[in-house]
Amino acid sequence: MVTEIGPWSDVASGVGGVIDVDNWAEIRRLHRAEGMRIKAIALGRLRLVRSPAREAVRSDAPPRYERPAAGSRVDAFEP
Repeated sequence: MVTEIGPWSDVASGVGGVIDVDNWAEIRRLHRAEGMRIKAIALGRLRLVRSPAREAVRSDAPPRYERPAAGSRVDAFEP
């Protein structure tokens, strides 16, 4: 069985999703303070796909979960 790996997926578990703040901070620390390459961090240390590691290094704020507002049944009747 082949599992599709998205940009924020975890290779070890095969589950996709946003990386947590701890991994985000660890990726940035390893890259900036210790000078590790993104490929070494992603594949060797944290077992992630490279693109989330790249995005973590580029971003200034930690990742957060956002979803659009669901609305309500009265939205159609209220202006």
